[in-house]
Amino acid sequence: MNQWSIWALENGLPTLPISVKKGDSVPVARWAGITVGAVLHVQWMWEHYEGDDDLLPSEDDFLASQVTCFRRVAGVWEQTNGGGGSGWYSALLERSASIGPEQTRKFGEHGEGGCCLGPYGVTGTDARFIEVDTGGRVERSPVESPIGAWIAAWDPAFAATVRILGDGEAVLYSEAWSSWP
Repeated sequence: MNQWSIWALENGLPTLPISVKKGDSVPVARWAGITVGAVLHVQWMWEHYEGDDDLLPSEDDFLASQVTCFRRVAGVWEQTNGGGGSGWYSALLERSASIGPEQTRKFGEHGEGGCCLGPYGVTGTDARFIEVDTGGRVERSPVESPIGAWIAAWDPAFAATVRILGDGEAVLYSEAWSSWP
């Protein structure tokens, strides 16, 4: 997953398969900012890990989202220990019919205080850009995921507003975050 993430940060998203198969991790959205980056994967969790004492091994077989955070150091992406994940709605990598053209859903946010905060979700067909405004700098990235997945990232030492924009700069989604201590 980490090698896929660095590749996606440097090259863009790969052509997505029709579905995520057991054992696969597929990058479905990325944020390659000036100082931080994040990649959203959809993957099958299918191994029982020590410490998952509240789960039976058979319960570890589920579809999940997974966010990995990176910092750009001297022009090179370095993975940080920030990240996380939660469930994902479908193994089929297609745009959800339950999302209208102008709708956006945020599924969660992951990261850690020293590197990046990365909210993520899915958005409708009218979405064109994701924008992160940290008060002193605005970074923008196109919505490039064919399934409408999105992720944004910034250094959590700064307050930020994330916007998803449609045609003519129409604001389809906006949410503000405070800085982390």
